[in-house]
Amino acid sequence: MKKSIYIVLFSSVLLLVGCNPKTMEEVFDHEMKNNKNVDEYKLVEKVEEDNVIIFTSHIEDDDYNKDQPKLALFVKSGDEWL
Repeated sequence: MKKSIYIVLFSSVLLLVGCNPKTMEEVFDHEMKNNKNVDEYKLVEKVEEDNVIIFTSHIEDDDYNKDQPKLALFVKSGDEWL
């Protein structure tokens, strides 16, 4: 019984660690996928030395800004990108 509890706890920790985005692109994708206002997005370029991602996004009923490039600035705090 104790062994199965330890296995479940260990598996849960591994799952939580595995779900935590590690790279700048993973954080960007995670944030964009969870943004309910954005219908589609495209990463145009990553400038890693400046911690910047250039992207385009499309919001329904906003065709004017569809192809306008946007910047996402990331800051690394410890091991996490913010």
